[in-house]
Parts: sequence; C-alpha cells; structure tokens
Amino acid sequence: MEENFNYHYICEQNVTTPSSIDLYNYGFFGQYHFNNDNNIISTLQHGFSNLATTIANSGNDSLSDGIWLALIGAISAFLFNVVQKWLERSSVRLTKSGEATLILIKELELISIEYWLKGYASSEREKTLLSEINIKAMLITLNANILTIIDNLPYKDKEKTANKLRGFSSDIFDLTSGGDFESMVRLPDNRTASAIARKCSDAKAMILKLI
Repeated sequence: MEENFNYHYICEQNVTTPSSIDLYNYGFFGQYHFNNDNNIISTLQHGFSNLATTIANSGNDSLSDGIWLALIGAISAFLFNVVQKWLERSSVRLTKSGEATLILIKELELISIEYWLKGYASSEREKTLLSEINIKAMLITLNANILTIIDNLPYKDKEKTANKLRGFSSDIFDLTSGGDFESMVRLPDNRTASAIARKCSDAKAMILKLI
C-alpha cells in the first residue's frame, strides 16, 4: 500500500451521496420548531448524528462512505462553531442595546414629564425649545435602539415581543410629541405626563426581562 493518498484515484471514484440519505429522515427538517435558540444547535446535532450513524452502520466500507463520514464530521463541527458564535454575539448585542435603551427611556421619561407638567411660558422660551429638541432627538435614537433589540431577540416568542416593542415606540412617540407639543398655547397636562410615566415603566420592565 502506498504511504500517501493517490489524489487522482480519489477524484476518479464515483463519490456520491449514499442513496439512503434523505435529510428529512434524519432530523434536519420537520422535527423541531426554531422557537428557541438552543433548538438550532440541537437540530444540527441530531441530524448529523443520525446521518453519520446510518452511514457507519450501512455495512458499506467503500471509500465513498468513508469520505462522506469525514465530510459530515468536518461540516458539523464547523456549523456548530458558527451557530454558537452567532448566538453569543446576538446575546451580547441584545444586552448592550437593552441597557442603552433603559438609560434612554429613563432620560426621555424625565424630560418629557417635566415638559408636559409645565405649560408654555414665554419667559422660558429657550429652555422649552431645548427640551423639544432633546425629546425629538431621543425619540429617533430610541426607535433605532428598539430596532436593534428586535433584530437580536431570541427565537422564543420573538414576534410577540417585537410587536410589543414596536407598540411602545409608536405610543411613546405619540404621547411625548403629540397634542400641543411645540405649541405656544400649551397648558399643563398632568394626564399626558402620567401616561408617559406608565408607558415608560412598562417598557423598562419588559426590557429588563429580555436582558
């Protein structure tokens, strides 16, 4: 036997997928719902393990099956590593964006409540204008942060959570910058201030559970 593999011999062989292989039969599809991040890894492990076992137990010791077993081992190891790293990065991004959003909501809540508790006063025109500029800027940043959170949500109940976050973004925009916002006839509005406080408290509680 030659000490080195004959590359040309290997390439000339009819290396084809074993006829018994059907990815649906080995757990790659149909057996799991990706409603949890861990299910992605579990499905890959289950599918590749079953596939490798079937080939190994087929009783066929051909070069073709040996190559397929080696390929399956290499591909499965690579995919597990890629998926795991992707999930870890997604979790880190979710935590960081969540923490930044909590700080932003707190700041928006304080400045908005103060703004709406006071009516318009010409003597505080510059201060009022600054508050309005800050509120609008915070709303833009808040929406961007929420979109980042949504992009990195875990698969479990993702759509339900995403809808709640979008709802908060829309509601807080309407509350803080609606009505007589930027109007010189704006009167003190305790009702709006209270609504802002409740909405922000609910959002902070929801985000804390996510991170």
